[in-house]
Amino acid sequence: MIGKEAAMKCRSRVTVQVLVSMICLVLTAPQAKADTPSYGYILFEDFEDMSLEPGMSSFFTGTFNETPGIKDGSIFMSSYAWGFGRSDCSKDCFKNYTSTLRIDLGAPECISSIVFDMAELYDNWGSVGACYLDGQLIPGSSFQRLPHNDRIADLTGNEVCIFINMIGQVLDLVVEDITKDSEIFIDNLRICGYEPHGKESFFLNFEEGVLPAEVSVIEAAAYTLPWGVRETGIFGSTRAFGFGKSDCQGNCHAFYTDLIITLPEQMYIASIQFKEAEADSNFGSCGNVYVDGRGVPVSTLGRIPVNDFEPDTLFREHIVPAGRIGSTVMFRVRDITDKSEIMIDDILIRTFEISGDPIMLADFEDGVLDPMFMIAGKGEYNTEPGIQDHSGTGHSKVFSFGRSTCGSGCFFQNSTSLFMQFPQPRNVAFLRFRTMETGSNWGSSGRVFINGVLYPNSDFGRQPHNDLESDTSFTDCIYPVHHEVQLIEFRVWDISNASEILIDDIMIHEGETTGLTSGEEGIPKVYALHQNYPNPFNASTAICYEIPVRTRVKVSLYDVRGRLIDVLLDRIEDAGRHVLSYTASLPSGVYVCRIETEKYRSMRKLVLIR
Repeated sequence: MIGKEAAMKCRSRVTVQVLVSMICLVLTAPQAKADTPSYGYILFEDFEDMSLEPGMSSFFTGTFNETPGIKDGSIFMSSYAWGFGRSDCSKDCFKNYTSTLRIDLGAPECISSIVFDMAELYDNWGSVGACYLDGQLIPGSSFQRLPHNDRIADLTGNEVCIFINMIGQVLDLVVEDITKDSEIFIDNLRICGYEPHGKESFFLNFEEGVLPAEVSVIEAAAYTLPWGVRETGIFGSTRAFGFGKSDCQGNCHAFYTDLIITLPEQMYIASIQFKEAEADSNFGSCGNVYVDGRGVPVSTLGRIPVNDFEPDTLFREHIVPAGRIGSTVMFRVRDITDKSEIMIDDILIRTFEISGDPIMLADFEDGVLDPMFMIAGKGEYNTEPGIQDHSGTGHSKVFSFGRSTCGSGCFFQNSTSLFMQFPQPRNVAFLRFRTMETGSNWGSSGRVFINGVLYPNSDFGRQPHNDLESDTSFTDCIYPVHHEVQLIEFRVWDISNASEILIDDIMIHEGETTGLTSGEEGIPKVYALHQNYPNPFNASTAICYEIPVRTRVKVSLYDVRGRLIDVLLDRIEDAGRHVLSYTASLPSGVYVCRIETEKYRSMRKLVLIR
């Protein structure tokens, strides 16, 4: 990794093709205002040409009965996909049998996430995957069939989204513990970039050797090495801030150091960028970033894997979209032991100005959902989702995503979605809402989807995740959108019986959108099949797709076992954006929509609820 050069690259990069698909309009901000975020594909690989993109390679360790490579992709309703292989090992294979798919981007990039479809075939015994950036494990990047080792193969692919929020060049998808009984496949691999936005309001690099007036420290530890500014060369600079070492040798969770930056006033914080590394033996310490005492999603500090007793030799450079309103930014390192120390440098805070006219869409005070809202739930509930009285929170009525009957391992089998659909697309500058998690914060986590597309780093619910603590007040979330919007989904999954996520005061700020990203005369640059909307749907839905050239297009509908249900379209279509209206006469269930052209194949899941 590089330091300031990578940061400057993240500030000026304008060649990103934008990810966000807005109802058959692919919208972007290559010439956008400073407060407009940009997300886009750095790389897309669907394996359909039976060759890897430049910069991609693979290698494996151990003896394999079936080597890794491009293979039959029918599990994903496509021609080809990537299989990580099957070894000749029966059990206890672990790190002796691994398979790696490497993507070298050629230069450091600001990486928001990596997204792909995944399935485990044959017998689901052993294999588990994870993602590494420049040789370092990404927190929470595990991928595998769940529940693990249930000896049941997947019947269809599932989308995996790994949030990264770091600057790096080489991504490795590593599958280990590969047995002879199962094989992990992936398809439609997308690496998504992030273009930072907002005004650079605060920068701190510790080179002067003292903390400025805006920075303070709170400690809860007996130190063998006190916190402070110290000399180090790991960040490519002279000095950095160290969070110290305690005199604790185990169960040190109560030992922490807080580095607090006080801003001049309440500000809308767009992103927080910083470098961090863990020195010495990596035992214990980990951390998170907070705005006004509330954890920011995907902001983990410390070496991963935790407690491997190895020191960092390189730093990690984080760039975390915050989406929070506050006057303080805090870096908290906890579980401080006598064996390792987390260090930090080059902190850059970006802020933005709110624009557009505020419009309150739902405060739930009348106890009735507006017709624009729809609830979709999956699993069994102890507490049903809906509007509830929560006067103890200071809000008399709020929307609850419910509590399930599940105690642990709930994952995607228990979820609730609150859909908000406008009759006509609206120019949304910002989306705002308040959220909190009651109970013991175990399991549940939420995300925002705009027009069927996941908004990066839009986690809501208590942070850090699974800390078994309850929120005592609401967190104010705000996300720059600057696009035409017709459908917003608030989705909560892994719903347990221990906690409950609430939402209130949903509002938008209407304002400018950023226009179209396309070729000459509005012709799309790439093929695309977007998520149908609404989804889930009752009877009727719209399927949007784009083709850059005149070609034959076939759109088919399958059940989850791969049986053809119907051919919805099969004809020559002109280049452009197309909408296919579909009215189903089928029972409730999950179906797969597949598009095929001479040079492109893709699929989307459709959920029909009667």
